[in-house]
Amino acid sequence: MAELSMQDMAGAVLAWMEYESLCGRKRILIERTLAYPIAGYVAGRGQYVKPEEPVPGTRLGTRPRIDYAFWEKEDGPVVAYMETKLNSSQVAGDLVRLLGLTGRRYFLCAQVDSVGKAKSEMRDMGLVSPSTDDPIRHISEDDTSTWCHVREAHLEWRKSLENPIPLREFWTQLVGFDEHPSRNPDAMVAIWEVKDEADRL
Repeated sequence: MAELSMQDMAGAVLAWMEYESLCGRKRILIERTLAYPIAGYVAGRGQYVKPEEPVPGTRLGTRPRIDYAFWEKEDGPVVAYMETKLNSSQVAGDLVRLLGLTGRRYFLCAQVDSVGKAKSEMRDMGLVSPSTDDPIRHISEDDTSTWCHVREAHLEWRKSLENPIPLREFWTQLVGFDEHPSRNPDAMVAIWEVKDEADRL
């Protein structure tokens, strides 16, 4: 069984988005359609993926879900989770949901058109870096403006949890990146791994 490469997954998702755009289907691309390239890549590596996986430890009646869960074996434990965004730089809620999960945690952002603007908004928010030259962001109370976005998302997320976990510092690291800035449309796919203090020990 081949290991998943987030760099290869970013390339696969970007290639699929460009294919859909060239076929005249750019206007109907929505976040749910990212399931096609993600599932195709994971299956091709001999692993398993399930979209809309219920989040462990949530209150009855709320049933929030994580976009994707990954298994190495069909009857084995979940080894990784992924949240995704398409054409949106609002990422705080996705990162907070991932922080409460065990296993490896990834956040994928895909952008079609206006890539430059999306990158600028990500830099201003300070939660993720779209640059391979500066791939890591440390999010803590020391950065008041960035922490404010995370705290608001966390307060909202707590309402869904049976046993809310405290919000602690965390890191995001760019682990997969591909873009075609000179094509029409311009497009980008970036994947970050989300880590907390336990992951770094």
